[in-house]
Amino acid sequence: MVIDPKTIVTAAWMVYKCRYGCSIYGRSHRCPPNTPTWKETKEMIVCYNTAILFRYHEMSIVTPLAVKVARELFLDDYYILQGIPFYTILSPTKTLMF
Repeated sequence: MVIDPKTIVTAAWMVYKCRYGCSIYGRSHRCPPNTPTWKETKEMIVCYNTAILFRYHEMSIVTPLAVKVARELFLDDYYILQGIPFYTILSPTKTLMF
């Protein structure tokens, strides 16, 4: 799903949701405290004008799909791509039209 990065919400409450509501808190490289802070994430997101959100429950599906899409976008001259937790790929240099 293509979304506007301005609609992505990052806030301090998200860290607390992870810390007190998730059994893998601190044990995954994709989860706090092993990820950028919510403020760092917010600062990065504002650099982009388009985001792709992958919505799946199985990480085994998302990771190869995200890698494939990132490769295709890179080959199509979207050089500044960033995968962040929640598997969003952002591109600040072009607007993706589907």
